[in-house]
Amino acid sequence: MRSALFLLIAVLSFNLHAEQAKNTLGVTAGLGSMKTSDSAERNGAAQQAGIFYEYHLDEKSSVVGTLISGSNDFCFIACPIGATRKANFNLQQVSYRHSAPISRRWSGFGEVGVNAYQIKYDGNDLYSPTHSPANKNSGINLALGIGVHFMADNGFQAGVKYQYLPMGKNTLGIVTGFLGFSF
Repeated sequence: MRSALFLLIAVLSFNLHAEQAKNTLGVTAGLGSMKTSDSAERNGAAQQAGIFYEYHLDEKSSVVGTLISGSNDFCFIACPIGATRKANFNLQQVSYRHSAPISRRWSGFGEVGVNAYQIKYDGNDLYSPTHSPANKNSGINLALGIGVHFMADNGFQAGVKYQYLPMGKNTLGIVTGFLGFSF
């Protein structure tokens, strides 16, 4: 259902401004932290990777769709085998991005959009000898981001952004790097 909604928004934004079409496809990866207010779970480091599609409405505005998978591994450095409690998450985002030029090739931007999320906690708790039950959480919430990107003459772009993603009892704050190609 969420994938269909994501695809519909991307197709509609493409068709609304087909005469000005400028598209970007790319990859994204990042590190950050996930905090939880659920007393049965723990905070920890998060890592994520994904793909994105950006449709440029004009020189300063665009619609960005992103598919992300990641995890919040509570044993970031080392853990005994089988003693890890993990949160795996899948995110589907659609955001409006507004850019402000810093120079000819550099721009700063802000993003606001929606984040459809699915989180599953699974595995053993390092601090408890018994197996903890799986805990699932899903929903739709706000997605906020701010960042900078560099646009090369040959269509390649690179950038970095910080995203704040409230997800029910969880909050993900993540710094993400991205590489893309515009066509």
